[in-house]
Amino acid sequence: MNEKDKEAILALFPNASASFLKMHGLAPAALVAKLRHPLAEQDAGPQPLDPHQAEEGSPAGRGHRYRVTILRRGTRLLDVDNLAGGCKPLIDALRYSGYIKDDDPGSVELVFKQLRAAKALQGTEVTIEPLP
Repeated sequence: MNEKDKEAILALFPNASASFLKMHGLAPAALVAKLRHPLAEQDAGPQPLDPHQAEEGSPAGRGHRYRVTILRRGTRLLDVDNLAGGCKPLIDALRYSGYIKDDDPGSVELVFKQLRAAKALQGTEVTIEPLP
């Protein structure tokens, strides 16, 4: 592959990962070691993003098991699997913000509900309650 082809590929894939560049021989090893895709390591794992959010005053700091009820009000009802799948970003946000310690079955019981409502009354209600 000549230099012109390499430049064309790099122009097409400006955010290519270091492993992609190395695999296709598009960059010298020294350059590949410095390149990192900006989104490569964004997963915060099971910990809250801010260590202060898990202090004693927050629900995540107490170590209890919680029931998270998500009530969706919409003009039409969704299939149950679509409702649950659509709530994943919301559940992850609860975890990242420290409201729940983790989203595994040992830490949280998830309940999904939905009601048909007028357009003006659409919305989502989240209730977090400790389990005995």
